[in-house]
Amino acid sequence: MTRVIGWRFVREEFVSMHVHTVVIIGSGFGGQCAAKALLDRGIDDLVILERRSFLGGTWKQNRYPGAAVDVQSPLYSIASEPFEWTRMFAEREELERYTQYVLESNGLPQRTHANTDVQKIEWAGDHWTIATSRGDYAAKFVVNASGPLSTPVVPPFPGREKFQGKQFHTNDWDIEYDHAGKRVAIVGSGASAAQIIPAIQPDVEHLHVFQRTPHWVMPRHDREFTPLQRKLLRMEPIRRLVRAGIYWSLETRILGFKYSRRMLKAVAQRTALQHIESQVPASELRAKVTPDYVIGCKRVLLSNTLYPALGQSNVTLHDKNDGIAEITDTGILTTTGEHVDVDLLVWSTGYDATDGVISYPVIGRDGRALADV
Repeated sequence: MTRVIGWRFVREEFVSMHVHTVVIIGSGFGGQCAAKALLDRGIDDLVILERRSFLGGTWKQNRYPGAAVDVQSPLYSIASEPFEWTRMFAEREELERYTQYVLESNGLPQRTHANTDVQKIEWAGDHWTIATSRGDYAAKFVVNASGPLSTPVVPPFPGREKFQGKQFHTNDWDIEYDHAGKRVAIVGSGASAAQIIPAIQPDVEHLHVFQRTPHWVMPRHDREFTPLQRKLLRMEPIRRLVRAGIYWSLETRILGFKYSRRMLKAVAQRTALQHIESQVPASELRAKVTPDYVIGCKRVLLSNTLYPALGQSNVTLHDKNDGIAEITDTGILTTTGEHVDVDLLVWSTGYDATDGVISYPVIGRDGRALADV
């Protein structure tokens, strides 16, 4: 009898499955951090399983216009893997270079099996058996680093399958598609949409943004690092000091979230309201983008370009009073009865961050499923 083990076809009666010390699922930042920590401690019998054909996770997968990090680069990185960042908030291309640097500097490509989709994990008495699309693996320990933002969600709007134009989720942006001069609709107004809207607005004929609930938006204090600043950041004491300063400036916000709503309103929400007032002169648009809840109830966005883009003459913001009733073969029918003709439909509708975190069954002792715990 022949079966697949890892990458090899073998005869079952002659070869027993090697039990690795650790199998890591996912080659993004989580998988990279886990692998590096294990290797630094001398645990080198490990394998990384990656379902895609490439390594790197989020910043290799997400290729939509304007993609960038919304946490300062000196902090949004592995502490023991410094990098010469060119700006405070790195853009996707630079983050992809950093990801590749971490992978290669730790020899992780040689330990990664791509195109290997995990289908089931089951406890086998003294180790885990990992069933994949490329065969079975075994390990004493399994690290799930597939990430909470890896399974895109598209709401089941009626008629979505009828649309004759181009449509895709932001996670699967078609870089071959030319959106210039097109009529575009973006469904969703979260973090990805806040980056895409300013990036494509100057190029499209008209942009329709369908927003369910507005987010609070704070100023994004971004800047390019000067040659002197980049030189200073190469020095470990200064790099550690900058990283710690950013970390604690973010952590102190917990005081407002946990202990004082008044503090949130007095500081953060007041800043966000001033941001709206300074960037949105039109009263109708200002009403649409101003949230009616306390800041922090939803993810807070950072942008200096979203509001100005929404105010342009070739952009229409549809709020909850003018939402989507159904998708037609040529566009979107709104709840007010208006039909919006579009060439491109972009789903910026997020990810399954709960059920999608572990998308395969995990079976433990006595056949008990993790999903039932």
